[in-house]
Amino acid sequence: MQVFFIEIKGKSAYPKSMAKKNLSTKIDNDLQKEIKKLAIDLERPFNALLEEAIQDILKKYKKSKK
Repeated sequence: MQVFFIEIKGKSAYPKSMAKKNLSTKIDNDLQKEIKKLAIDLERPFNALLEEAIQDILKKYKKSKK
């Protein structure tokens, strides 16, 4: 597993209503490589893909509670 520290410096591209927090976690090394490659292929920030994945899983479990 590999540890990631996501740090954003300078002005944020997000509105103040979407304030960001730092997050540190460990994920499987192969999973990290796949996400990184996908970010490059899609020309999107790595962090944006992680946020999208988190939003998707939250939607999934909200639906299953109903």
